Amino acid sequence: MSGVTLRLRPAAATELRFGLPTGSPAPRGDAAQPAPCVDEEASMPATAPPRNHLDIDARSLARTRFTVTTTADAATVAVAGDLDLSSTARLQERLDEELALRPAALIIDLSGVGFCSSGGLSVLVDAVTNAHARGIACAVIASQRAVVRPIKLLLLDRILPIHADRTDADEWLSLVARLR
Repeated sequence: MSGVTLRLRPAAATELRFGLPTGSPAPRGDAAQPAPCVDEEASMPATAPPRNHLDIDARSLARTRFTVTTTADAATVAVAGDLDLSSTARLQERLDEELALRPAALIIDLSGVGFCSSGGLSVLVDAVTNAHARGIACAVIASQRAVVRPIKLLLLDRILPIHADRTDADEWLSLVARLR
């Protein structure tokens, strides 16, 4: 039986020993001898220390921005950045606040979103459903593939009124207003 000893750098005190069988089974019981070890130094690249979850959340929070613009015609919540676990709760809060004010229409502008998680999609579905339940017309602007593709694959485009740009959304909302 042969073995390998790995010394990880830069911490020279760290040493791992593995006994590796070469083909014959190792003796059992009291007759078992420790496997002879061959010293091989493994050059390992230096790695950064592990980050804690607070570092990740702080960076993500800084990357995602919400801008709320209110006019007589509609309230617009524009999102820039990533819709992931750290930002979906804040988006939900913003949308709930706007819906509580009962605007004539709600526009959710995702044209600046580079990533949308399943939680982000859930928040969108909830917001559109709540808007319709309150009698508020709602439109979603999305042109980024990272947002549009999962919506279409999951057939959420049947529920979410997706528009390529602000002009399309405004035209659709004016049509909905005339039909009411």
